[in-house]
Amino acid sequence: MKKFLSMVLSLALVLCAIAPLTAYAVGDGNIDGGGGGMGSGTSTNVWNPGNDGVRVTVVRASDHAQVTIPIDFANKVPAATIYNFGKVSKLQYSNGVALTPIKGGYTAIKPVQAMPRIISTNGSNNIDAIKKYFCSEYVIKRIAEITGMNYDVLIGGQYKILLEPLAYYKFEGNMFVTTATEAALYDEITSGLLRKRMVSLTHKNLPLAMFLEVGDLGYPAWGGSKTSSASNADIKSSLGLGVVRFTEQPELPQIDAYDYEYRVNTQVITAVRISGGQSDPDHPTRVSFNVNGTTYNVGNVYYPDGDSQLAWIKWTTPATEQTISIQVTVSGPGSAAKTTINCKIVDLDKNPPPNPVADDRNDSFQTASVPQRAVKSSASWSVWRPWWQEFWVDRGHWESDSWTDSKGNSHSSRYWVSNWVDEGWWEFDLNRYSASLSASMSIKCDDKNPTASGRTMKSGYGINQTATGNISSNQSTAITQPQNAVSYFPEFCYETYWRLLERMGSGHFEFQKNNYSTYKNRTHFTPIWMPDGSYTVNTWVIDGWTPNGMLSANLTDSLTIRGSLWDDWHVAPLSPK
Repeated sequence: MKKFLSMVLSLALVLCAIAPLTAYAVGDGNIDGGGGGMGSGTSTNVWNPGNDGVRVTVVRASDHAQVTIPIDFANKVPAATIYNFGKVSKLQYSNGVALTPIKGGYTAIKPVQAMPRIISTNGSNNIDAIKKYFCSEYVIKRIAEITGMNYDVLIGGQYKILLEPLAYYKFEGNMFVTTATEAALYDEITSGLLRKRMVSLTHKNLPLAMFLEVGDLGYPAWGGSKTSSASNADIKSSLGLGVVRFTEQPELPQIDAYDYEYRVNTQVITAVRISGGQSDPDHPTRVSFNVNGTTYNVGNVYYPDGDSQLAWIKWTTPATEQTISIQVTVSGPGSAAKTTINCKIVDLDKNPPPNPVADDRNDSFQTASVPQRAVKSSASWSVWRPWWQEFWVDRGHWESDSWTDSKGNSHSSRYWVSNWVDEGWWEFDLNRYSASLSASMSIKCDDKNPTASGRTMKSGYGINQTATGNISSNQSTAITQPQNAVSYFPEFCYETYWRLLERMGSGHFEFQKNNYSTYKNRTHFTPIWMPDGSYTVNTWVIDGWTPNGMLSANLTDSLTIRGSLWDDWHVAPLSPK
């Protein structure tokens, strides 16, 4: 295990003066839980019941953006010198934040009204009591107070509270605090040692302490075992979280009709997770994807017992809009998390803006904010590589021989006949891969605009655009470069109409040729009624695929509108004859 650099940080302990817990519930708990029995532990690897807590983060409901720094609640606050990974939420880890070990500087809040038992020791962690506690007016007010949010704003329906169970435990002789997600990430760093030592806690009772009843914040409801240990992948994707929602503006449960949404004529990656048993070269797993009558086979899908492996294919979507059901079959050890993957294929080149004309008006126009769109700048995945650990054992046997010498004396002897047998086993190395997206866009006044000055223009004239996107990865065969970019405009409040850009080369995009342009330029005409001020174009760069989903960027650039095309018109009498 890697040794960590010790750091001495000051401890700021926040204490709350708290009134008795009220029974009035202001939140709606999207929380379920499970668990099972615990192992006995050792002097260097042990967890004691009650050494648990909850990490609390306020999240905006509309775009799942974290709006407060996470805070930790614990009935038994540990020493500040405990090993920890900072105050980082599951959302941040899902968005690519790296695990950063720290020794010292840890703080937690001890509520006067104790929390119910969070982590089960026998499968009965009393999820109803957890819901009641974290949905109560008392606790919500304390969270608002500590995070600095207005209580009425917090419960107004625009925000949710993300809960993550915490465990305080001794691992290899050192005290640690982790969420379930941090434990899974740390287990990968330690090559499975944490799971080996603390599986009943870190991979069963901690992640199963809370999971979702219905999908929320981009995470699915948990449909797996509520009593068995889980893989690192399942913990990171689905376990160790609960959500408190507020009913003034209720959000319907997420129902994902489609597992993937793809664009037409696009090279994409479809992945499924395989787990169960152990897959190695002696007992290999093979995965087949049937896509529109074509079968793609993936071999060499290996993983150790108790873990899992992503299997994926790269394929090109059809040229027309449709829905596709991909059938997944597995031969050999293991099974697929999904046997049917539903995909929706859409065409974004069907709703370009209408031709603006000189007498257009929009007297009720109001400026809209650039909307949040799906953004993912990095992704990581891993591949198990098996190797054979030799262990030679002599399985020979004794033999005897007898003879009579020339004097008539009898003799005998015993001797060993060696038979060396390799009784080794398969070990696994975990190769980690990642991809990161860099993207940019730029707009400028159209080259045919006669009165533009730098980045200032009159309304009614056109603009040009370039957008770029590039993905770098240490496994280039497992990714695609961005293949589509879509631009949205302020005159349509960044909806209603848009332009699908044309790919001019790998990761380079421009406007398509405009049929309304006299010169068939790659241009977008601003409306003549556009008011003076900043004119901001929003471009979504998409379809850079990895085994761990699509990378995308939400970009903006602006010009300044001052005056209109009518200012360039000049009316004068004809010259007299």
